Formats: sequence, structure tokens, C-alpha cells
Amino acid sequence: MPDKKLYTDNMTQRERIAAGIYLPAHMFILPALLGTLVQISGREINEIGINVAYYVIGILFVLLLMRKFLRADFDALLDNKSRSFVSLILAFALLYALSAAVAAILIFVTGDEMNPNSEAVSGLIHTGSGPMFHVIVLLAPVIEEVLFRGFLFGSLRRKSRLAAYIISALAFSIYHIWQYLLIYMDFGLMLFGLQYIPHSIALGWSYERSGSIWVPIFMHILINGAAFALSGGFPISGF
Repeated sequence: MPDKKLYTDNMTQRERIAAGIYLPAHMFILPALLGTLVQISGREINEIGINVAYYVIGILFVLLLMRKFLRADFDALLDNKSRSFVSLILAFALLYALSAAVAAILIFVTGDEMNPNSEAVSGLIHTGSGPMFHVIVLLAPVIEEVLFRGFLFGSLRRKSRLAAYIISALAFSIYHIWQYLLIYMDFGLMLFGLQYIPHSIALGWSYERSGSIWVPIFMHILINGAAFALSGGFPISGF
């Protein structure tokens, strides 16, 4: 059980309002808007360019409007370095256990079918590993952790710990899979949303236990970095 005295929600009310407005825009409106703008402009902008623009907008939002929250939680990280490190290690163990269970279920139900999001990202990595490294490993973890863990999980946890885990996990899963449901019109793809639930639970738990959003950010960076390497972005041994 997390130490309630250690865990603090350092997001200000103004930051919470800003994140509440931006989260649905980041999930649904911005991807559609960028695609529409490209079509209207008539310019040949590839999918990598659209992804870069999408995440640059996201990181500008976080750095400009959520900087007090990031600073306060960085101080919390420095004040509890050993606990943060232990939380990170234990969260990886939790992620491994939950992911193994979900993988077994998906193999039984879907066979060798690949997650459409993972397949699309892998293709983008092979097309442009440089810009995709910055998107996947550096930008996405910061943006997604501030929105899904810092804002959504943190706001809900003030009222219900169970609701915080359930709703943030569902939102995180929908975020990764909803566009493919529309593209392929195959609602069976919703099963692949299960793959993101262990990640959301482990990341939320690391945030709750450590008391700093930087712990799930660093964890998310490591997860995405490993996935990037396994997709052929760079050798698994590192740079």
C-alpha cells in the first residue's frame, strides 16, 4: 500500500484545467485536425512528418503550461531518490507479470495476429528511425505520463483509487487503438487494447508509490526505448 503521506498531487488547479481541455484534443481532435490540414494544403507530408508535428505540439503544451507540476515533482523525486528507484524496479516486475498474462490471453484468442499500432509504429521506425526515435523515446513518454498519469490518474485518485486505475487504463488503451478501429472497421481489434492495460497499471503504480511523475516518465522512456530497439531502430546493445 502506498504511503499516503508521501504521495502528493502537485498539479495546480490551473494546470488541471489546462490538461483536462488538452487531453481529449490530444487523443481525438488533434490527429484528425492535422490529417485534414494536410489534405487541405495539398502538400505531400508523410506520416512521419504528421507524427513529429503532433508530438511537438504536445511537448510545447507540457513545457509551457505544465512546467510547475514537472518542477514540483522533480523536487519530490530528488527528495525520495531511493524510494523512487525501488518503485521503478518493482513497477517493471509488475509490468512483466501482467504483460505475460495478457500476452497468453491474446495468443489464445488472436493467434499470431499483430497489434495494428505496433505494426504501424514499426513501419515508421524503418522509414525514418531518427525522427521516430525522438517521437517515441523522448517526447511521447513525457506527454503521455503528464496527461494520463499526472492529470487523469492523479485527479481521479483524489476521489477513488480504483477508479483512477480503471479509467486511466481504459483511456490509455483507447488512445492507442481507436484510430485503427475506424480505419479497418474491425471492432475485434479492441482486444489489442488489453496490451496497454498492464503498462497503464504499472506506470500508475510507480507514480503513486514514488510520489513523482518523473518515475513513470523514466519507466516509459525505458519501455519505449526497448521497443524501438527491438523494432530495428538501433542495436539492442544501445548506442
